[in-house]
Amino acid sequence: FEAARSPLPSGPAIPLPVWEDLWRCFAVSWLGGPAPAEKVLGIPANTLRQWINDRESR
Repeated sequence: FEAARSPLPSGPAIPLPVWEDLWRCFAVSWLGGPAPAEKVLGIPANTLRQWINDRESR
């Protein structure tokens, strides 16, 4: 994880919040929605739903 964040010669590292968003997006998609992801990630489904709504409204 940390090695993937190290800067490339051509630019800066990917910010940690972007990695966190990608991980949540992948987990929710891969696991079939906020409720299954809640069980695996330990993040309340309401928090994941709010995160999804925030991203969709952008």
